[in-house]
Amino acid sequence: MAPNHDNLALVPTSRSGKKPNNSNTNNNRSDNRRPLKRVLTAVRFVVRMQMAAREWQKVEQTRRRLADAAEEMLRKERMKKMRAEWKAQMAVKCGEVHV
Repeated sequence: MAPNHDNLALVPTSRSGKKPNNSNTNNNRSDNRRPLKRVLTAVRFVVRMQMAAREWQKVEQTRRRLADAAEEMLRKERMKKMRAEWKAQMAVKCGEVHV
């Protein structure tokens, strides 16, 4: 009769294929530190993201200031052009011709 290999998948093994030695205290210590390491990695990630967000906020403020200044310049140019057109129309209405 052939051996039954179905139950072998349920036996925990290490990467080398050997059964783990539960009496090894170093192995148990590293298992206990893994969740802490994951938490520390997550906290480090969050802190780095917050720092990057602060830096990006400075860049965004500068971009917004430049965009507002450019928009203001365009608005002033439009107003100047509209005033010149209005003055030309008023001069034609009043019969004055200024060049």
